[in-house]
Amino acid sequence: MLDLRVTLGVLALPLIVSAALTSDICINAQEESAESKGTSSATDAVAQTQPTGKPAQAEKNSAAIVIPLENIWGHDRSLRGLEPELFIKRNTPEKRAQYSTPEKLQEIRDKAESSLAYQIERAMSDDLLDTDPDFKKRRPAPGFAVVGRDREALAGIHEVVVGGKEPQSKFSDEDEISLVFFTLTTNAGVRLIHAERIGTKFNIHYVLIITGTLGISPRLYIIPVGKLPPGEYEVNLVRVLKEELKYGNKGFPTYEKGVEESFVCEPFQFVVLEDSPNGKGAE
Repeated sequence: MLDLRVTLGVLALPLIVSAALTSDICINAQEESAESKGTSSATDAVAQTQPTGKPAQAEKNSAAIVIPLENIWGHDRSLRGLEPELFIKRNTPEKRAQYSTPEKLQEIRDKAESSLAYQIERAMSDDLLDTDPDFKKRRPAPGFAVVGRDREALAGIHEVVVGGKEPQSKFSDEDEISLVFFTLTTNAGVRLIHAERIGTKFNIHYVLIITGTLGISPRLYIIPVGKLPPGEYEVNLVRVLKEELKYGNKGFPTYEKGVEESFVCEPFQFVVLEDSPNGKGAE
């Protein structure tokens, strides 16, 4: 298996690594946006198309396309929500009665442990994506992109985080693409506040929040961006320090600049190629 410590460096993602299975086994599982007068909102960051139906060539100085936070898995929606059938909740008297025997509790465990989201959580909790065993010196690996959205994207992330596969760096303009932003275990809360694409640049804005909690689990976000025009893309991760007091707990200070380098994933790049007639543009 490919050594993730070499391949990914130190991943920093707030991957909603939620609480582990309890004895009950009840798994209850954006500096500011670049101020651009040309900002527009869209239900998804999908490129405009030419009359042929293929994405137009990406322009570096085009208007911003906002990626709605509600479309991002890991923001307010747990990754486990992508596999709801694998997480049984004992949240009613009937469910507690139905799932109270050793056999039924084992069934809950087995279903949860077969979940790709759960396996990703476990791998990240073990800091498999950390390249330096010294917490104070560690450097997270770059984020990465995968083909697909929702469950298909989750499967691609699983191949990288759990399976040790090298992250894909070339895609076809026929591919639906999702960006992956993550953090390692940290004492800071990390929250996305804005995501946008301006031509061939993506800007992911986030804040750090002092919560008073130690050892906050890693988190991972799946950011769907749709089909993209051919071009070389950059994904920038921007900490918005001036917004942190607004999002943090009243009376708490903010973290010093640079502290995020030890637990937030690094910026990354990828290429989108024009799909060839035989459908092998990304190869």
